[in-house]
Amino acid sequence: MQKINLYIVEYLNSLPFLKGLDGYHIDNLLLNINKAIPALCAKAFHSGEADIALLPIGALLENEYSLFSDYCIGCDGHVQTVCVFSNKPSLDEIKTIAFDPASRTSNLLLEILLKYHWKNNDIKLMDPINHTDAKLIIGDAAFIESQNSKTIIDLGAEWKKFTGLPFVFAVWVSKNTLNPKLIEQFNQCFEFGLKQIADISENYKLLSKQIAFEYLTKYISYSFDEKKKQALNLFLNYANELSKSKTVNTFNA
Repeated sequence: MQKINLYIVEYLNSLPFLKGLDGYHIDNLLLNINKAIPALCAKAFHSGEADIALLPIGALLENEYSLFSDYCIGCDGHVQTVCVFSNKPSLDEIKTIAFDPASRTSNLLLEILLKYHWKNNDIKLMDPINHTDAKLIIGDAAFIESQNSKTIIDLGAEWKKFTGLPFVFAVWVSKNTLNPKLIEQFNQCFEFGLKQIADISENYKLLSKQIAFEYLTKYISYSFDEKKKQALNLFLNYANELSKSKTVNTFNA
């Protein structure tokens, strides 16, 4: 039996994939499932600890990988869980933003939007230990922060305004090319999990059923279609440009 060490992000938006992995049998495969923040998923894949990962796309910049699934974690406009939060009245009043150490991808997305969309070279991204005018928060914590902030800048919505494209936050990758039968079974597994969203929402303890269901069905887009592939390539191109210009921050995530 083939053993595979799999890493997956631990947020609400990944629960349909986990549900599929837990409830759908894949032939001759022993899965060791590890749940972690995006930065640790990236670290595990980079070190070789993970054979397969739901990998944040910022980590694609320095890894050899094989994309293998028809599914991803993305959005087509507002996403709710990748946002800049502030008590300043607008972006024009913000001078400093604390980056989120959990996700290099979201930090890079923010830098891309600052430079190419808003054309703002004055705002500084800083370590969250510093006092800042605003902060980037991702994942489930964003639901809580949204209740306490005057200004919320949704990066999924801003990317859509900037490019006209959806955005991809994480994709399924493997270290080695998987055989077509195994890829098909993983896709069937994820498809099965996505059919369980009503049950996932019912049993999710941190949010109401209505909010969880609406988030998973209206804000998160799981199909890794051609527009998302185009968006992925565009993001990587911008990230490479930032790196060459030496304006990109070196994040731990």
